[in-house]
Amino acid sequence: MKLLFCNNCLAVFSLSHSIKKCDCGETSGQYVGNLLAEFSGPATMIGFLNSDFKIALNSKGMDFKAFTIEEPCQSFKRI
Repeated sequence: MKLLFCNNCLAVFSLSHSIKKCDCGETSGQYVGNLLAEFSGPATMIGFLNSDFKIALNSKGMDFKAFTIEEPCQSFKRI
């Protein structure tokens, strides 16, 4: 799963196939395919493995690993 963190307003939000924006409106993004996402603004890209998250959901209180996604990235592009 891909998330965006707005470096201005500190909002974290998930993406969908329609454009989403942070609370201050400076960062926005959307999926443009099954895996490819595009974003703009002062953002940090965050990711985690869906499979790890699913296990953590089923094991209440279990940690899972999230990570920042470095640019350039083939599946997450700044526009």
